[in-house]
Amino acid sequence: MCSAQDDSPMGRLSELDAERAVAALLQHARDFHAKGWMWGTAGNLSVKLNDSPLTIAISGSGASKGEMQYADLAVLPAGERAKLKWLGEGARKPSAETIIHQAVYERLPDIGAVYHVHTVASTALSLEAAKLGSLAYIDVKNLEMLKGWDIPWRGGTITAAIPVIPNHERMDVLAQGFAKLIGKGLSAPIIVAAGHGITVWGKTPEETRNRIEIAEFIFHTLWEQAKAKLRAKNFALRGTARKR
Repeated sequence: MCSAQDDSPMGRLSELDAERAVAALLQHARDFHAKGWMWGTAGNLSVKLNDSPLTIAISGSGASKGEMQYADLAVLPAGERAKLKWLGEGARKPSAETIIHQAVYERLPDIGAVYHVHTVASTALSLEAAKLGSLAYIDVKNLEMLKGWDIPWRGGTITAAIPVIPNHERMDVLAQGFAKLIGKGLSAPIIVAAGHGITVWGKTPEETRNRIEIAEFIFHTLWEQAKAKLRAKNFALRGTARKR
């Protein structure tokens, strides 16, 4: 269970660890761009540098993820950047979706990275799920790759319920939706905004990258099944009625 109460703060990263975390973020941005998950400057990646005050480095608005450099990163709070001499000056504003990253960090204090990407399979499947209600779930069953999200087999089965929430033009509304879901507890480290993209988190940038890759494998598998119109017994879509 991914809950807001189970974890303990990680504190401030050492200068060396902070440099490594940022270097990993930049490499992952280039890798995801090459895979087609962060085209057209879309998506945003962040790493946490300190718990108190909550300090993050996040991809800047309008930056091509295939060409990101230190200057393309924003640091929040802004005054904290001056303490990171190796990072140099920034040239970009924070991503518009920074508030979502902050909401995740605030409710899951043990995590060290939050990644948001746009993949075709997850976007397509989330749009189908969203037709079922204002809060939908993609129920995944007996896919071995779920173990990569630290989900164990129980009683001969392995399952996860991936939440799909409505997209919204206001990022504060989306952030509230994320906070509410995390507060209730999740079975997997992922939330999907319908027609928008997937947000995944982990303790380190490397773990978060791995979890993103697993998410795309799962969504790609399910979407290929749906396209082939197979009777897929290992996933289902369900939702709640929309309020009128």
